Amino acid sequence: MRYKAVIIVLLSFAKFGNGQQALTDPTYHFSFNLPSGWTFQQFDSAKSFIRFECFNTDSSAVMEVYAIKAENSIDLNRFANFVTSNELLGKSLGRLQDSSKVLINEIEGIKKHYVQRTRRGSRINVEALMLVKKKYGYVIVSRSFQGAETKEAFAQIIESFKVQLPRSFFSWLILLGFIGVCLYGLGLGSKRTIAWIQPLNWGALAYCSLVVIFCFAALASTYLAFQKISLWVSLLTGAIVLLGIRKMPNAEPVIKAYDDAKKKNTAGAYRAFCQNYKSSRRYYKDAKNRMHHLMDDVVKKYKGFVAKHDTPIVRACLAMFEYIKKTDNFQVAAHYTSQNQIKDQTESYKSRGWKVLTASPAFTENKNRKRERFITALINFAFHRITPEDILGFSTVKSPDANQIIFEITYSITTSGSIYSRTKEEHLPDDKKTMFTGVEFKWSLEIKIPQQRDRYRFSFESKPAKEFSSRGEGTDKVYDAMAASAFSDFCSVFIQQSGLLPIVHKSLIEVSVENGQEKRSFKIDSKDILQGLAEFAKTEEGLDLNEVAQEYAGMVHEVASGIANMDFSFDISFDD
Repeated sequence: MRYKAVIIVLLSFAKFGNGQQALTDPTYHFSFNLPSGWTFQQFDSAKSFIRFECFNTDSSAVMEVYAIKAENSIDLNRFANFVTSNELLGKSLGRLQDSSKVLINEIEGIKKHYVQRTRRGSRINVEALMLVKKKYGYVIVSRSFQGAETKEAFAQIIESFKVQLPRSFFSWLILLGFIGVCLYGLGLGSKRTIAWIQPLNWGALAYCSLVVIFCFAALASTYLAFQKISLWVSLLTGAIVLLGIRKMPNAEPVIKAYDDAKKKNTAGAYRAFCQNYKSSRRYYKDAKNRMHHLMDDVVKKYKGFVAKHDTPIVRACLAMFEYIKKTDNFQVAAHYTSQNQIKDQTESYKSRGWKVLTASPAFTENKNRKRERFITALINFAFHRITPEDILGFSTVKSPDANQIIFEITYSITTSGSIYSRTKEEHLPDDKKTMFTGVEFKWSLEIKIPQQRDRYRFSFESKPAKEFSSRGEGTDKVYDAMAASAFSDFCSVFIQQSGLLPIVHKSLIEVSVENGQEKRSFKIDSKDILQGLAEFAKTEEGLDLNEVAQEYAGMVHEVASGIANMDFSFDISFDD
């Protein structure tokens, strides 16, 4: 309150500098400005209706100010009638000339003009202004013998007439609560505005700044117009401020999410942050840069493996990494197209007396899908020796998206013309043996990278070895072994031509020395390999983990054997 008193004094001095004098009545809560040269008499008794009597320099004009307080709100018309009926003033105002309703500083009133005659016949102009505000009534009566100049002085006095009623206890509580809300919004808004500078979310920064500005403006308005602010204005403005504070965005979750992403330091963590907090420009840009650094590390590591290994697949992989770095579209689609061209030669061999079991039932679409999943799983496994799963991931799809990197794998299955029989029956005559027709695979891989005209291709043929073993003697088991050999051949060739052979060899093959000789064995019990492949396939189609692991065990063994020896008995051709 000390600061407010200083301002009032300054304002009073300013008014005195203009030749006016401010008069106030604390009992009935009104004030007005007296023109220069006027004098006044103040009645200090609280029981007195008349509060001020004012005169101009030659006493040709007189103004009286009356005030009254009732128990209930005062009706303006009834009050005006009460005043002009001489019950309040105790004397006649004269003959009524005109009457009109007025609004003085937001206070409703009635203004009446009277004319009186003295005994000598002089004309006295009488102006009576009745004002009402709640329980308080005010009467300003002016009498003058002069004309326009005196009326102008009265008009100035009336225009400066103000009423500032004391606030009720409830009104004080509401106002103090409103001030508290504004102070809270100012503090919290300032804190959150500063917090949003680091993530640089322009929308959140602007919102919090607006809350701060609004709260500051509300506090300034309250200070400058303390007595004028109504209860409803305080309630409405306070509700707006509270709503604004409630909706004000908080930077703490963004900062925490970013700190967590930096602690994990993985592409997946940065990618999740960018997806959830894209509007935080500085953090978003920094997370993108960190992802690019991780990708650069992967490319650098991969280039170290393929420094002296230039194949179409290596070039395709380098282009693939650049596309992922540019678009963050790290999911690679493996799409398969198969053609079963196996001929049933059972009848033709019957004429020789041979019992040859047909291969077609072992290469149904459903069985081929399971084998295709193995290729995808093993390619995924091979690349994850140098890249985390959240930088590069493979999945088998039926209809690839145009914006995805696509591994288009096409293969056809035909009869090779060879006939196989069980080794335990080799001493039997041909008409007593159970025979199996040989099958061969023609493979083709094309790697398609969006927004690039180049196509990266290679193709080769795979035939079963002259001797191989199967897990069981049933027809399906024999042909499954042939298929496992062919699908494993594809994986082995791809691993070799992609430059990943050294790291995959290290993961699959254990080298030891016994009696001065190098011995290579397959890490068949490694959970990181077999279980990893099984879990990958399980996530694709929800298969039983143990079942998939058993199914893949033979195929992984075939790949490991091929990689251990790297002595392929099939032709390979590459197309750029």
